[in-house]
Amino acid sequence: NTGGGVHVVNLADPTNPTLLTQIDSSDGGHNRIHNISVFGDFLYEADASSNVVKVFDISTPSVPTFVRNILTLDSRIHDITALGDRLYTSGFNGKTEIYDVSGMSPTQAPTLRGSKNTGSASHSNWVSADGSLLVSARETNNGDLRLYDISNPSNWILRSTITRSSVGINASSPHNP
Repeated sequence: NTGGGVHVVNLADPTNPTLLTQIDSSDGGHNRIHNISVFGDFLYEADASSNVVKVFDISTPSVPTFVRNILTLDSRIHDITALGDRLYTSGFNGKTEIYDVSGMSPTQAPTLRGSKNTGSASHSNWVSADGSLLVSARETNNGDLRLYDISNPSNWILRSTITRSSVGINASSPHNP
């Protein structure tokens, strides 16, 4: 969030990390980054203040290539999670979305597979290994975790809501599932 974009660093020798390149608005990226997710050859950026997820091909890490913007339904994408051929977004205004990113390219927009209002302050999410359960964390006083069956991404089913009182703990807010 400091304005320097994303720094791509070679950690082959952890005692001597080497900056390979930086991705910022001059490259098509965000200057202020709140969250990134990397899967395969793609890096996804969210700035937590807009609905734009920036996508870069990082198959050659020293020369990342801007692929496209993904314009989401929520006006503030807080966090993103890329797993396999899916991108999961968490919108701070309450919208969580699932995109099919299997055909990621400059000419083919990702397909929106499903979305759900998961509650205000939807901070982050995680998906089970088999892709059938999405856990959404709401970062707000007395926030909660909501567990959705997403076996059918166009028809989410709320399976459980976990609050601090339901598990008998003294906590403020879930953050990252």
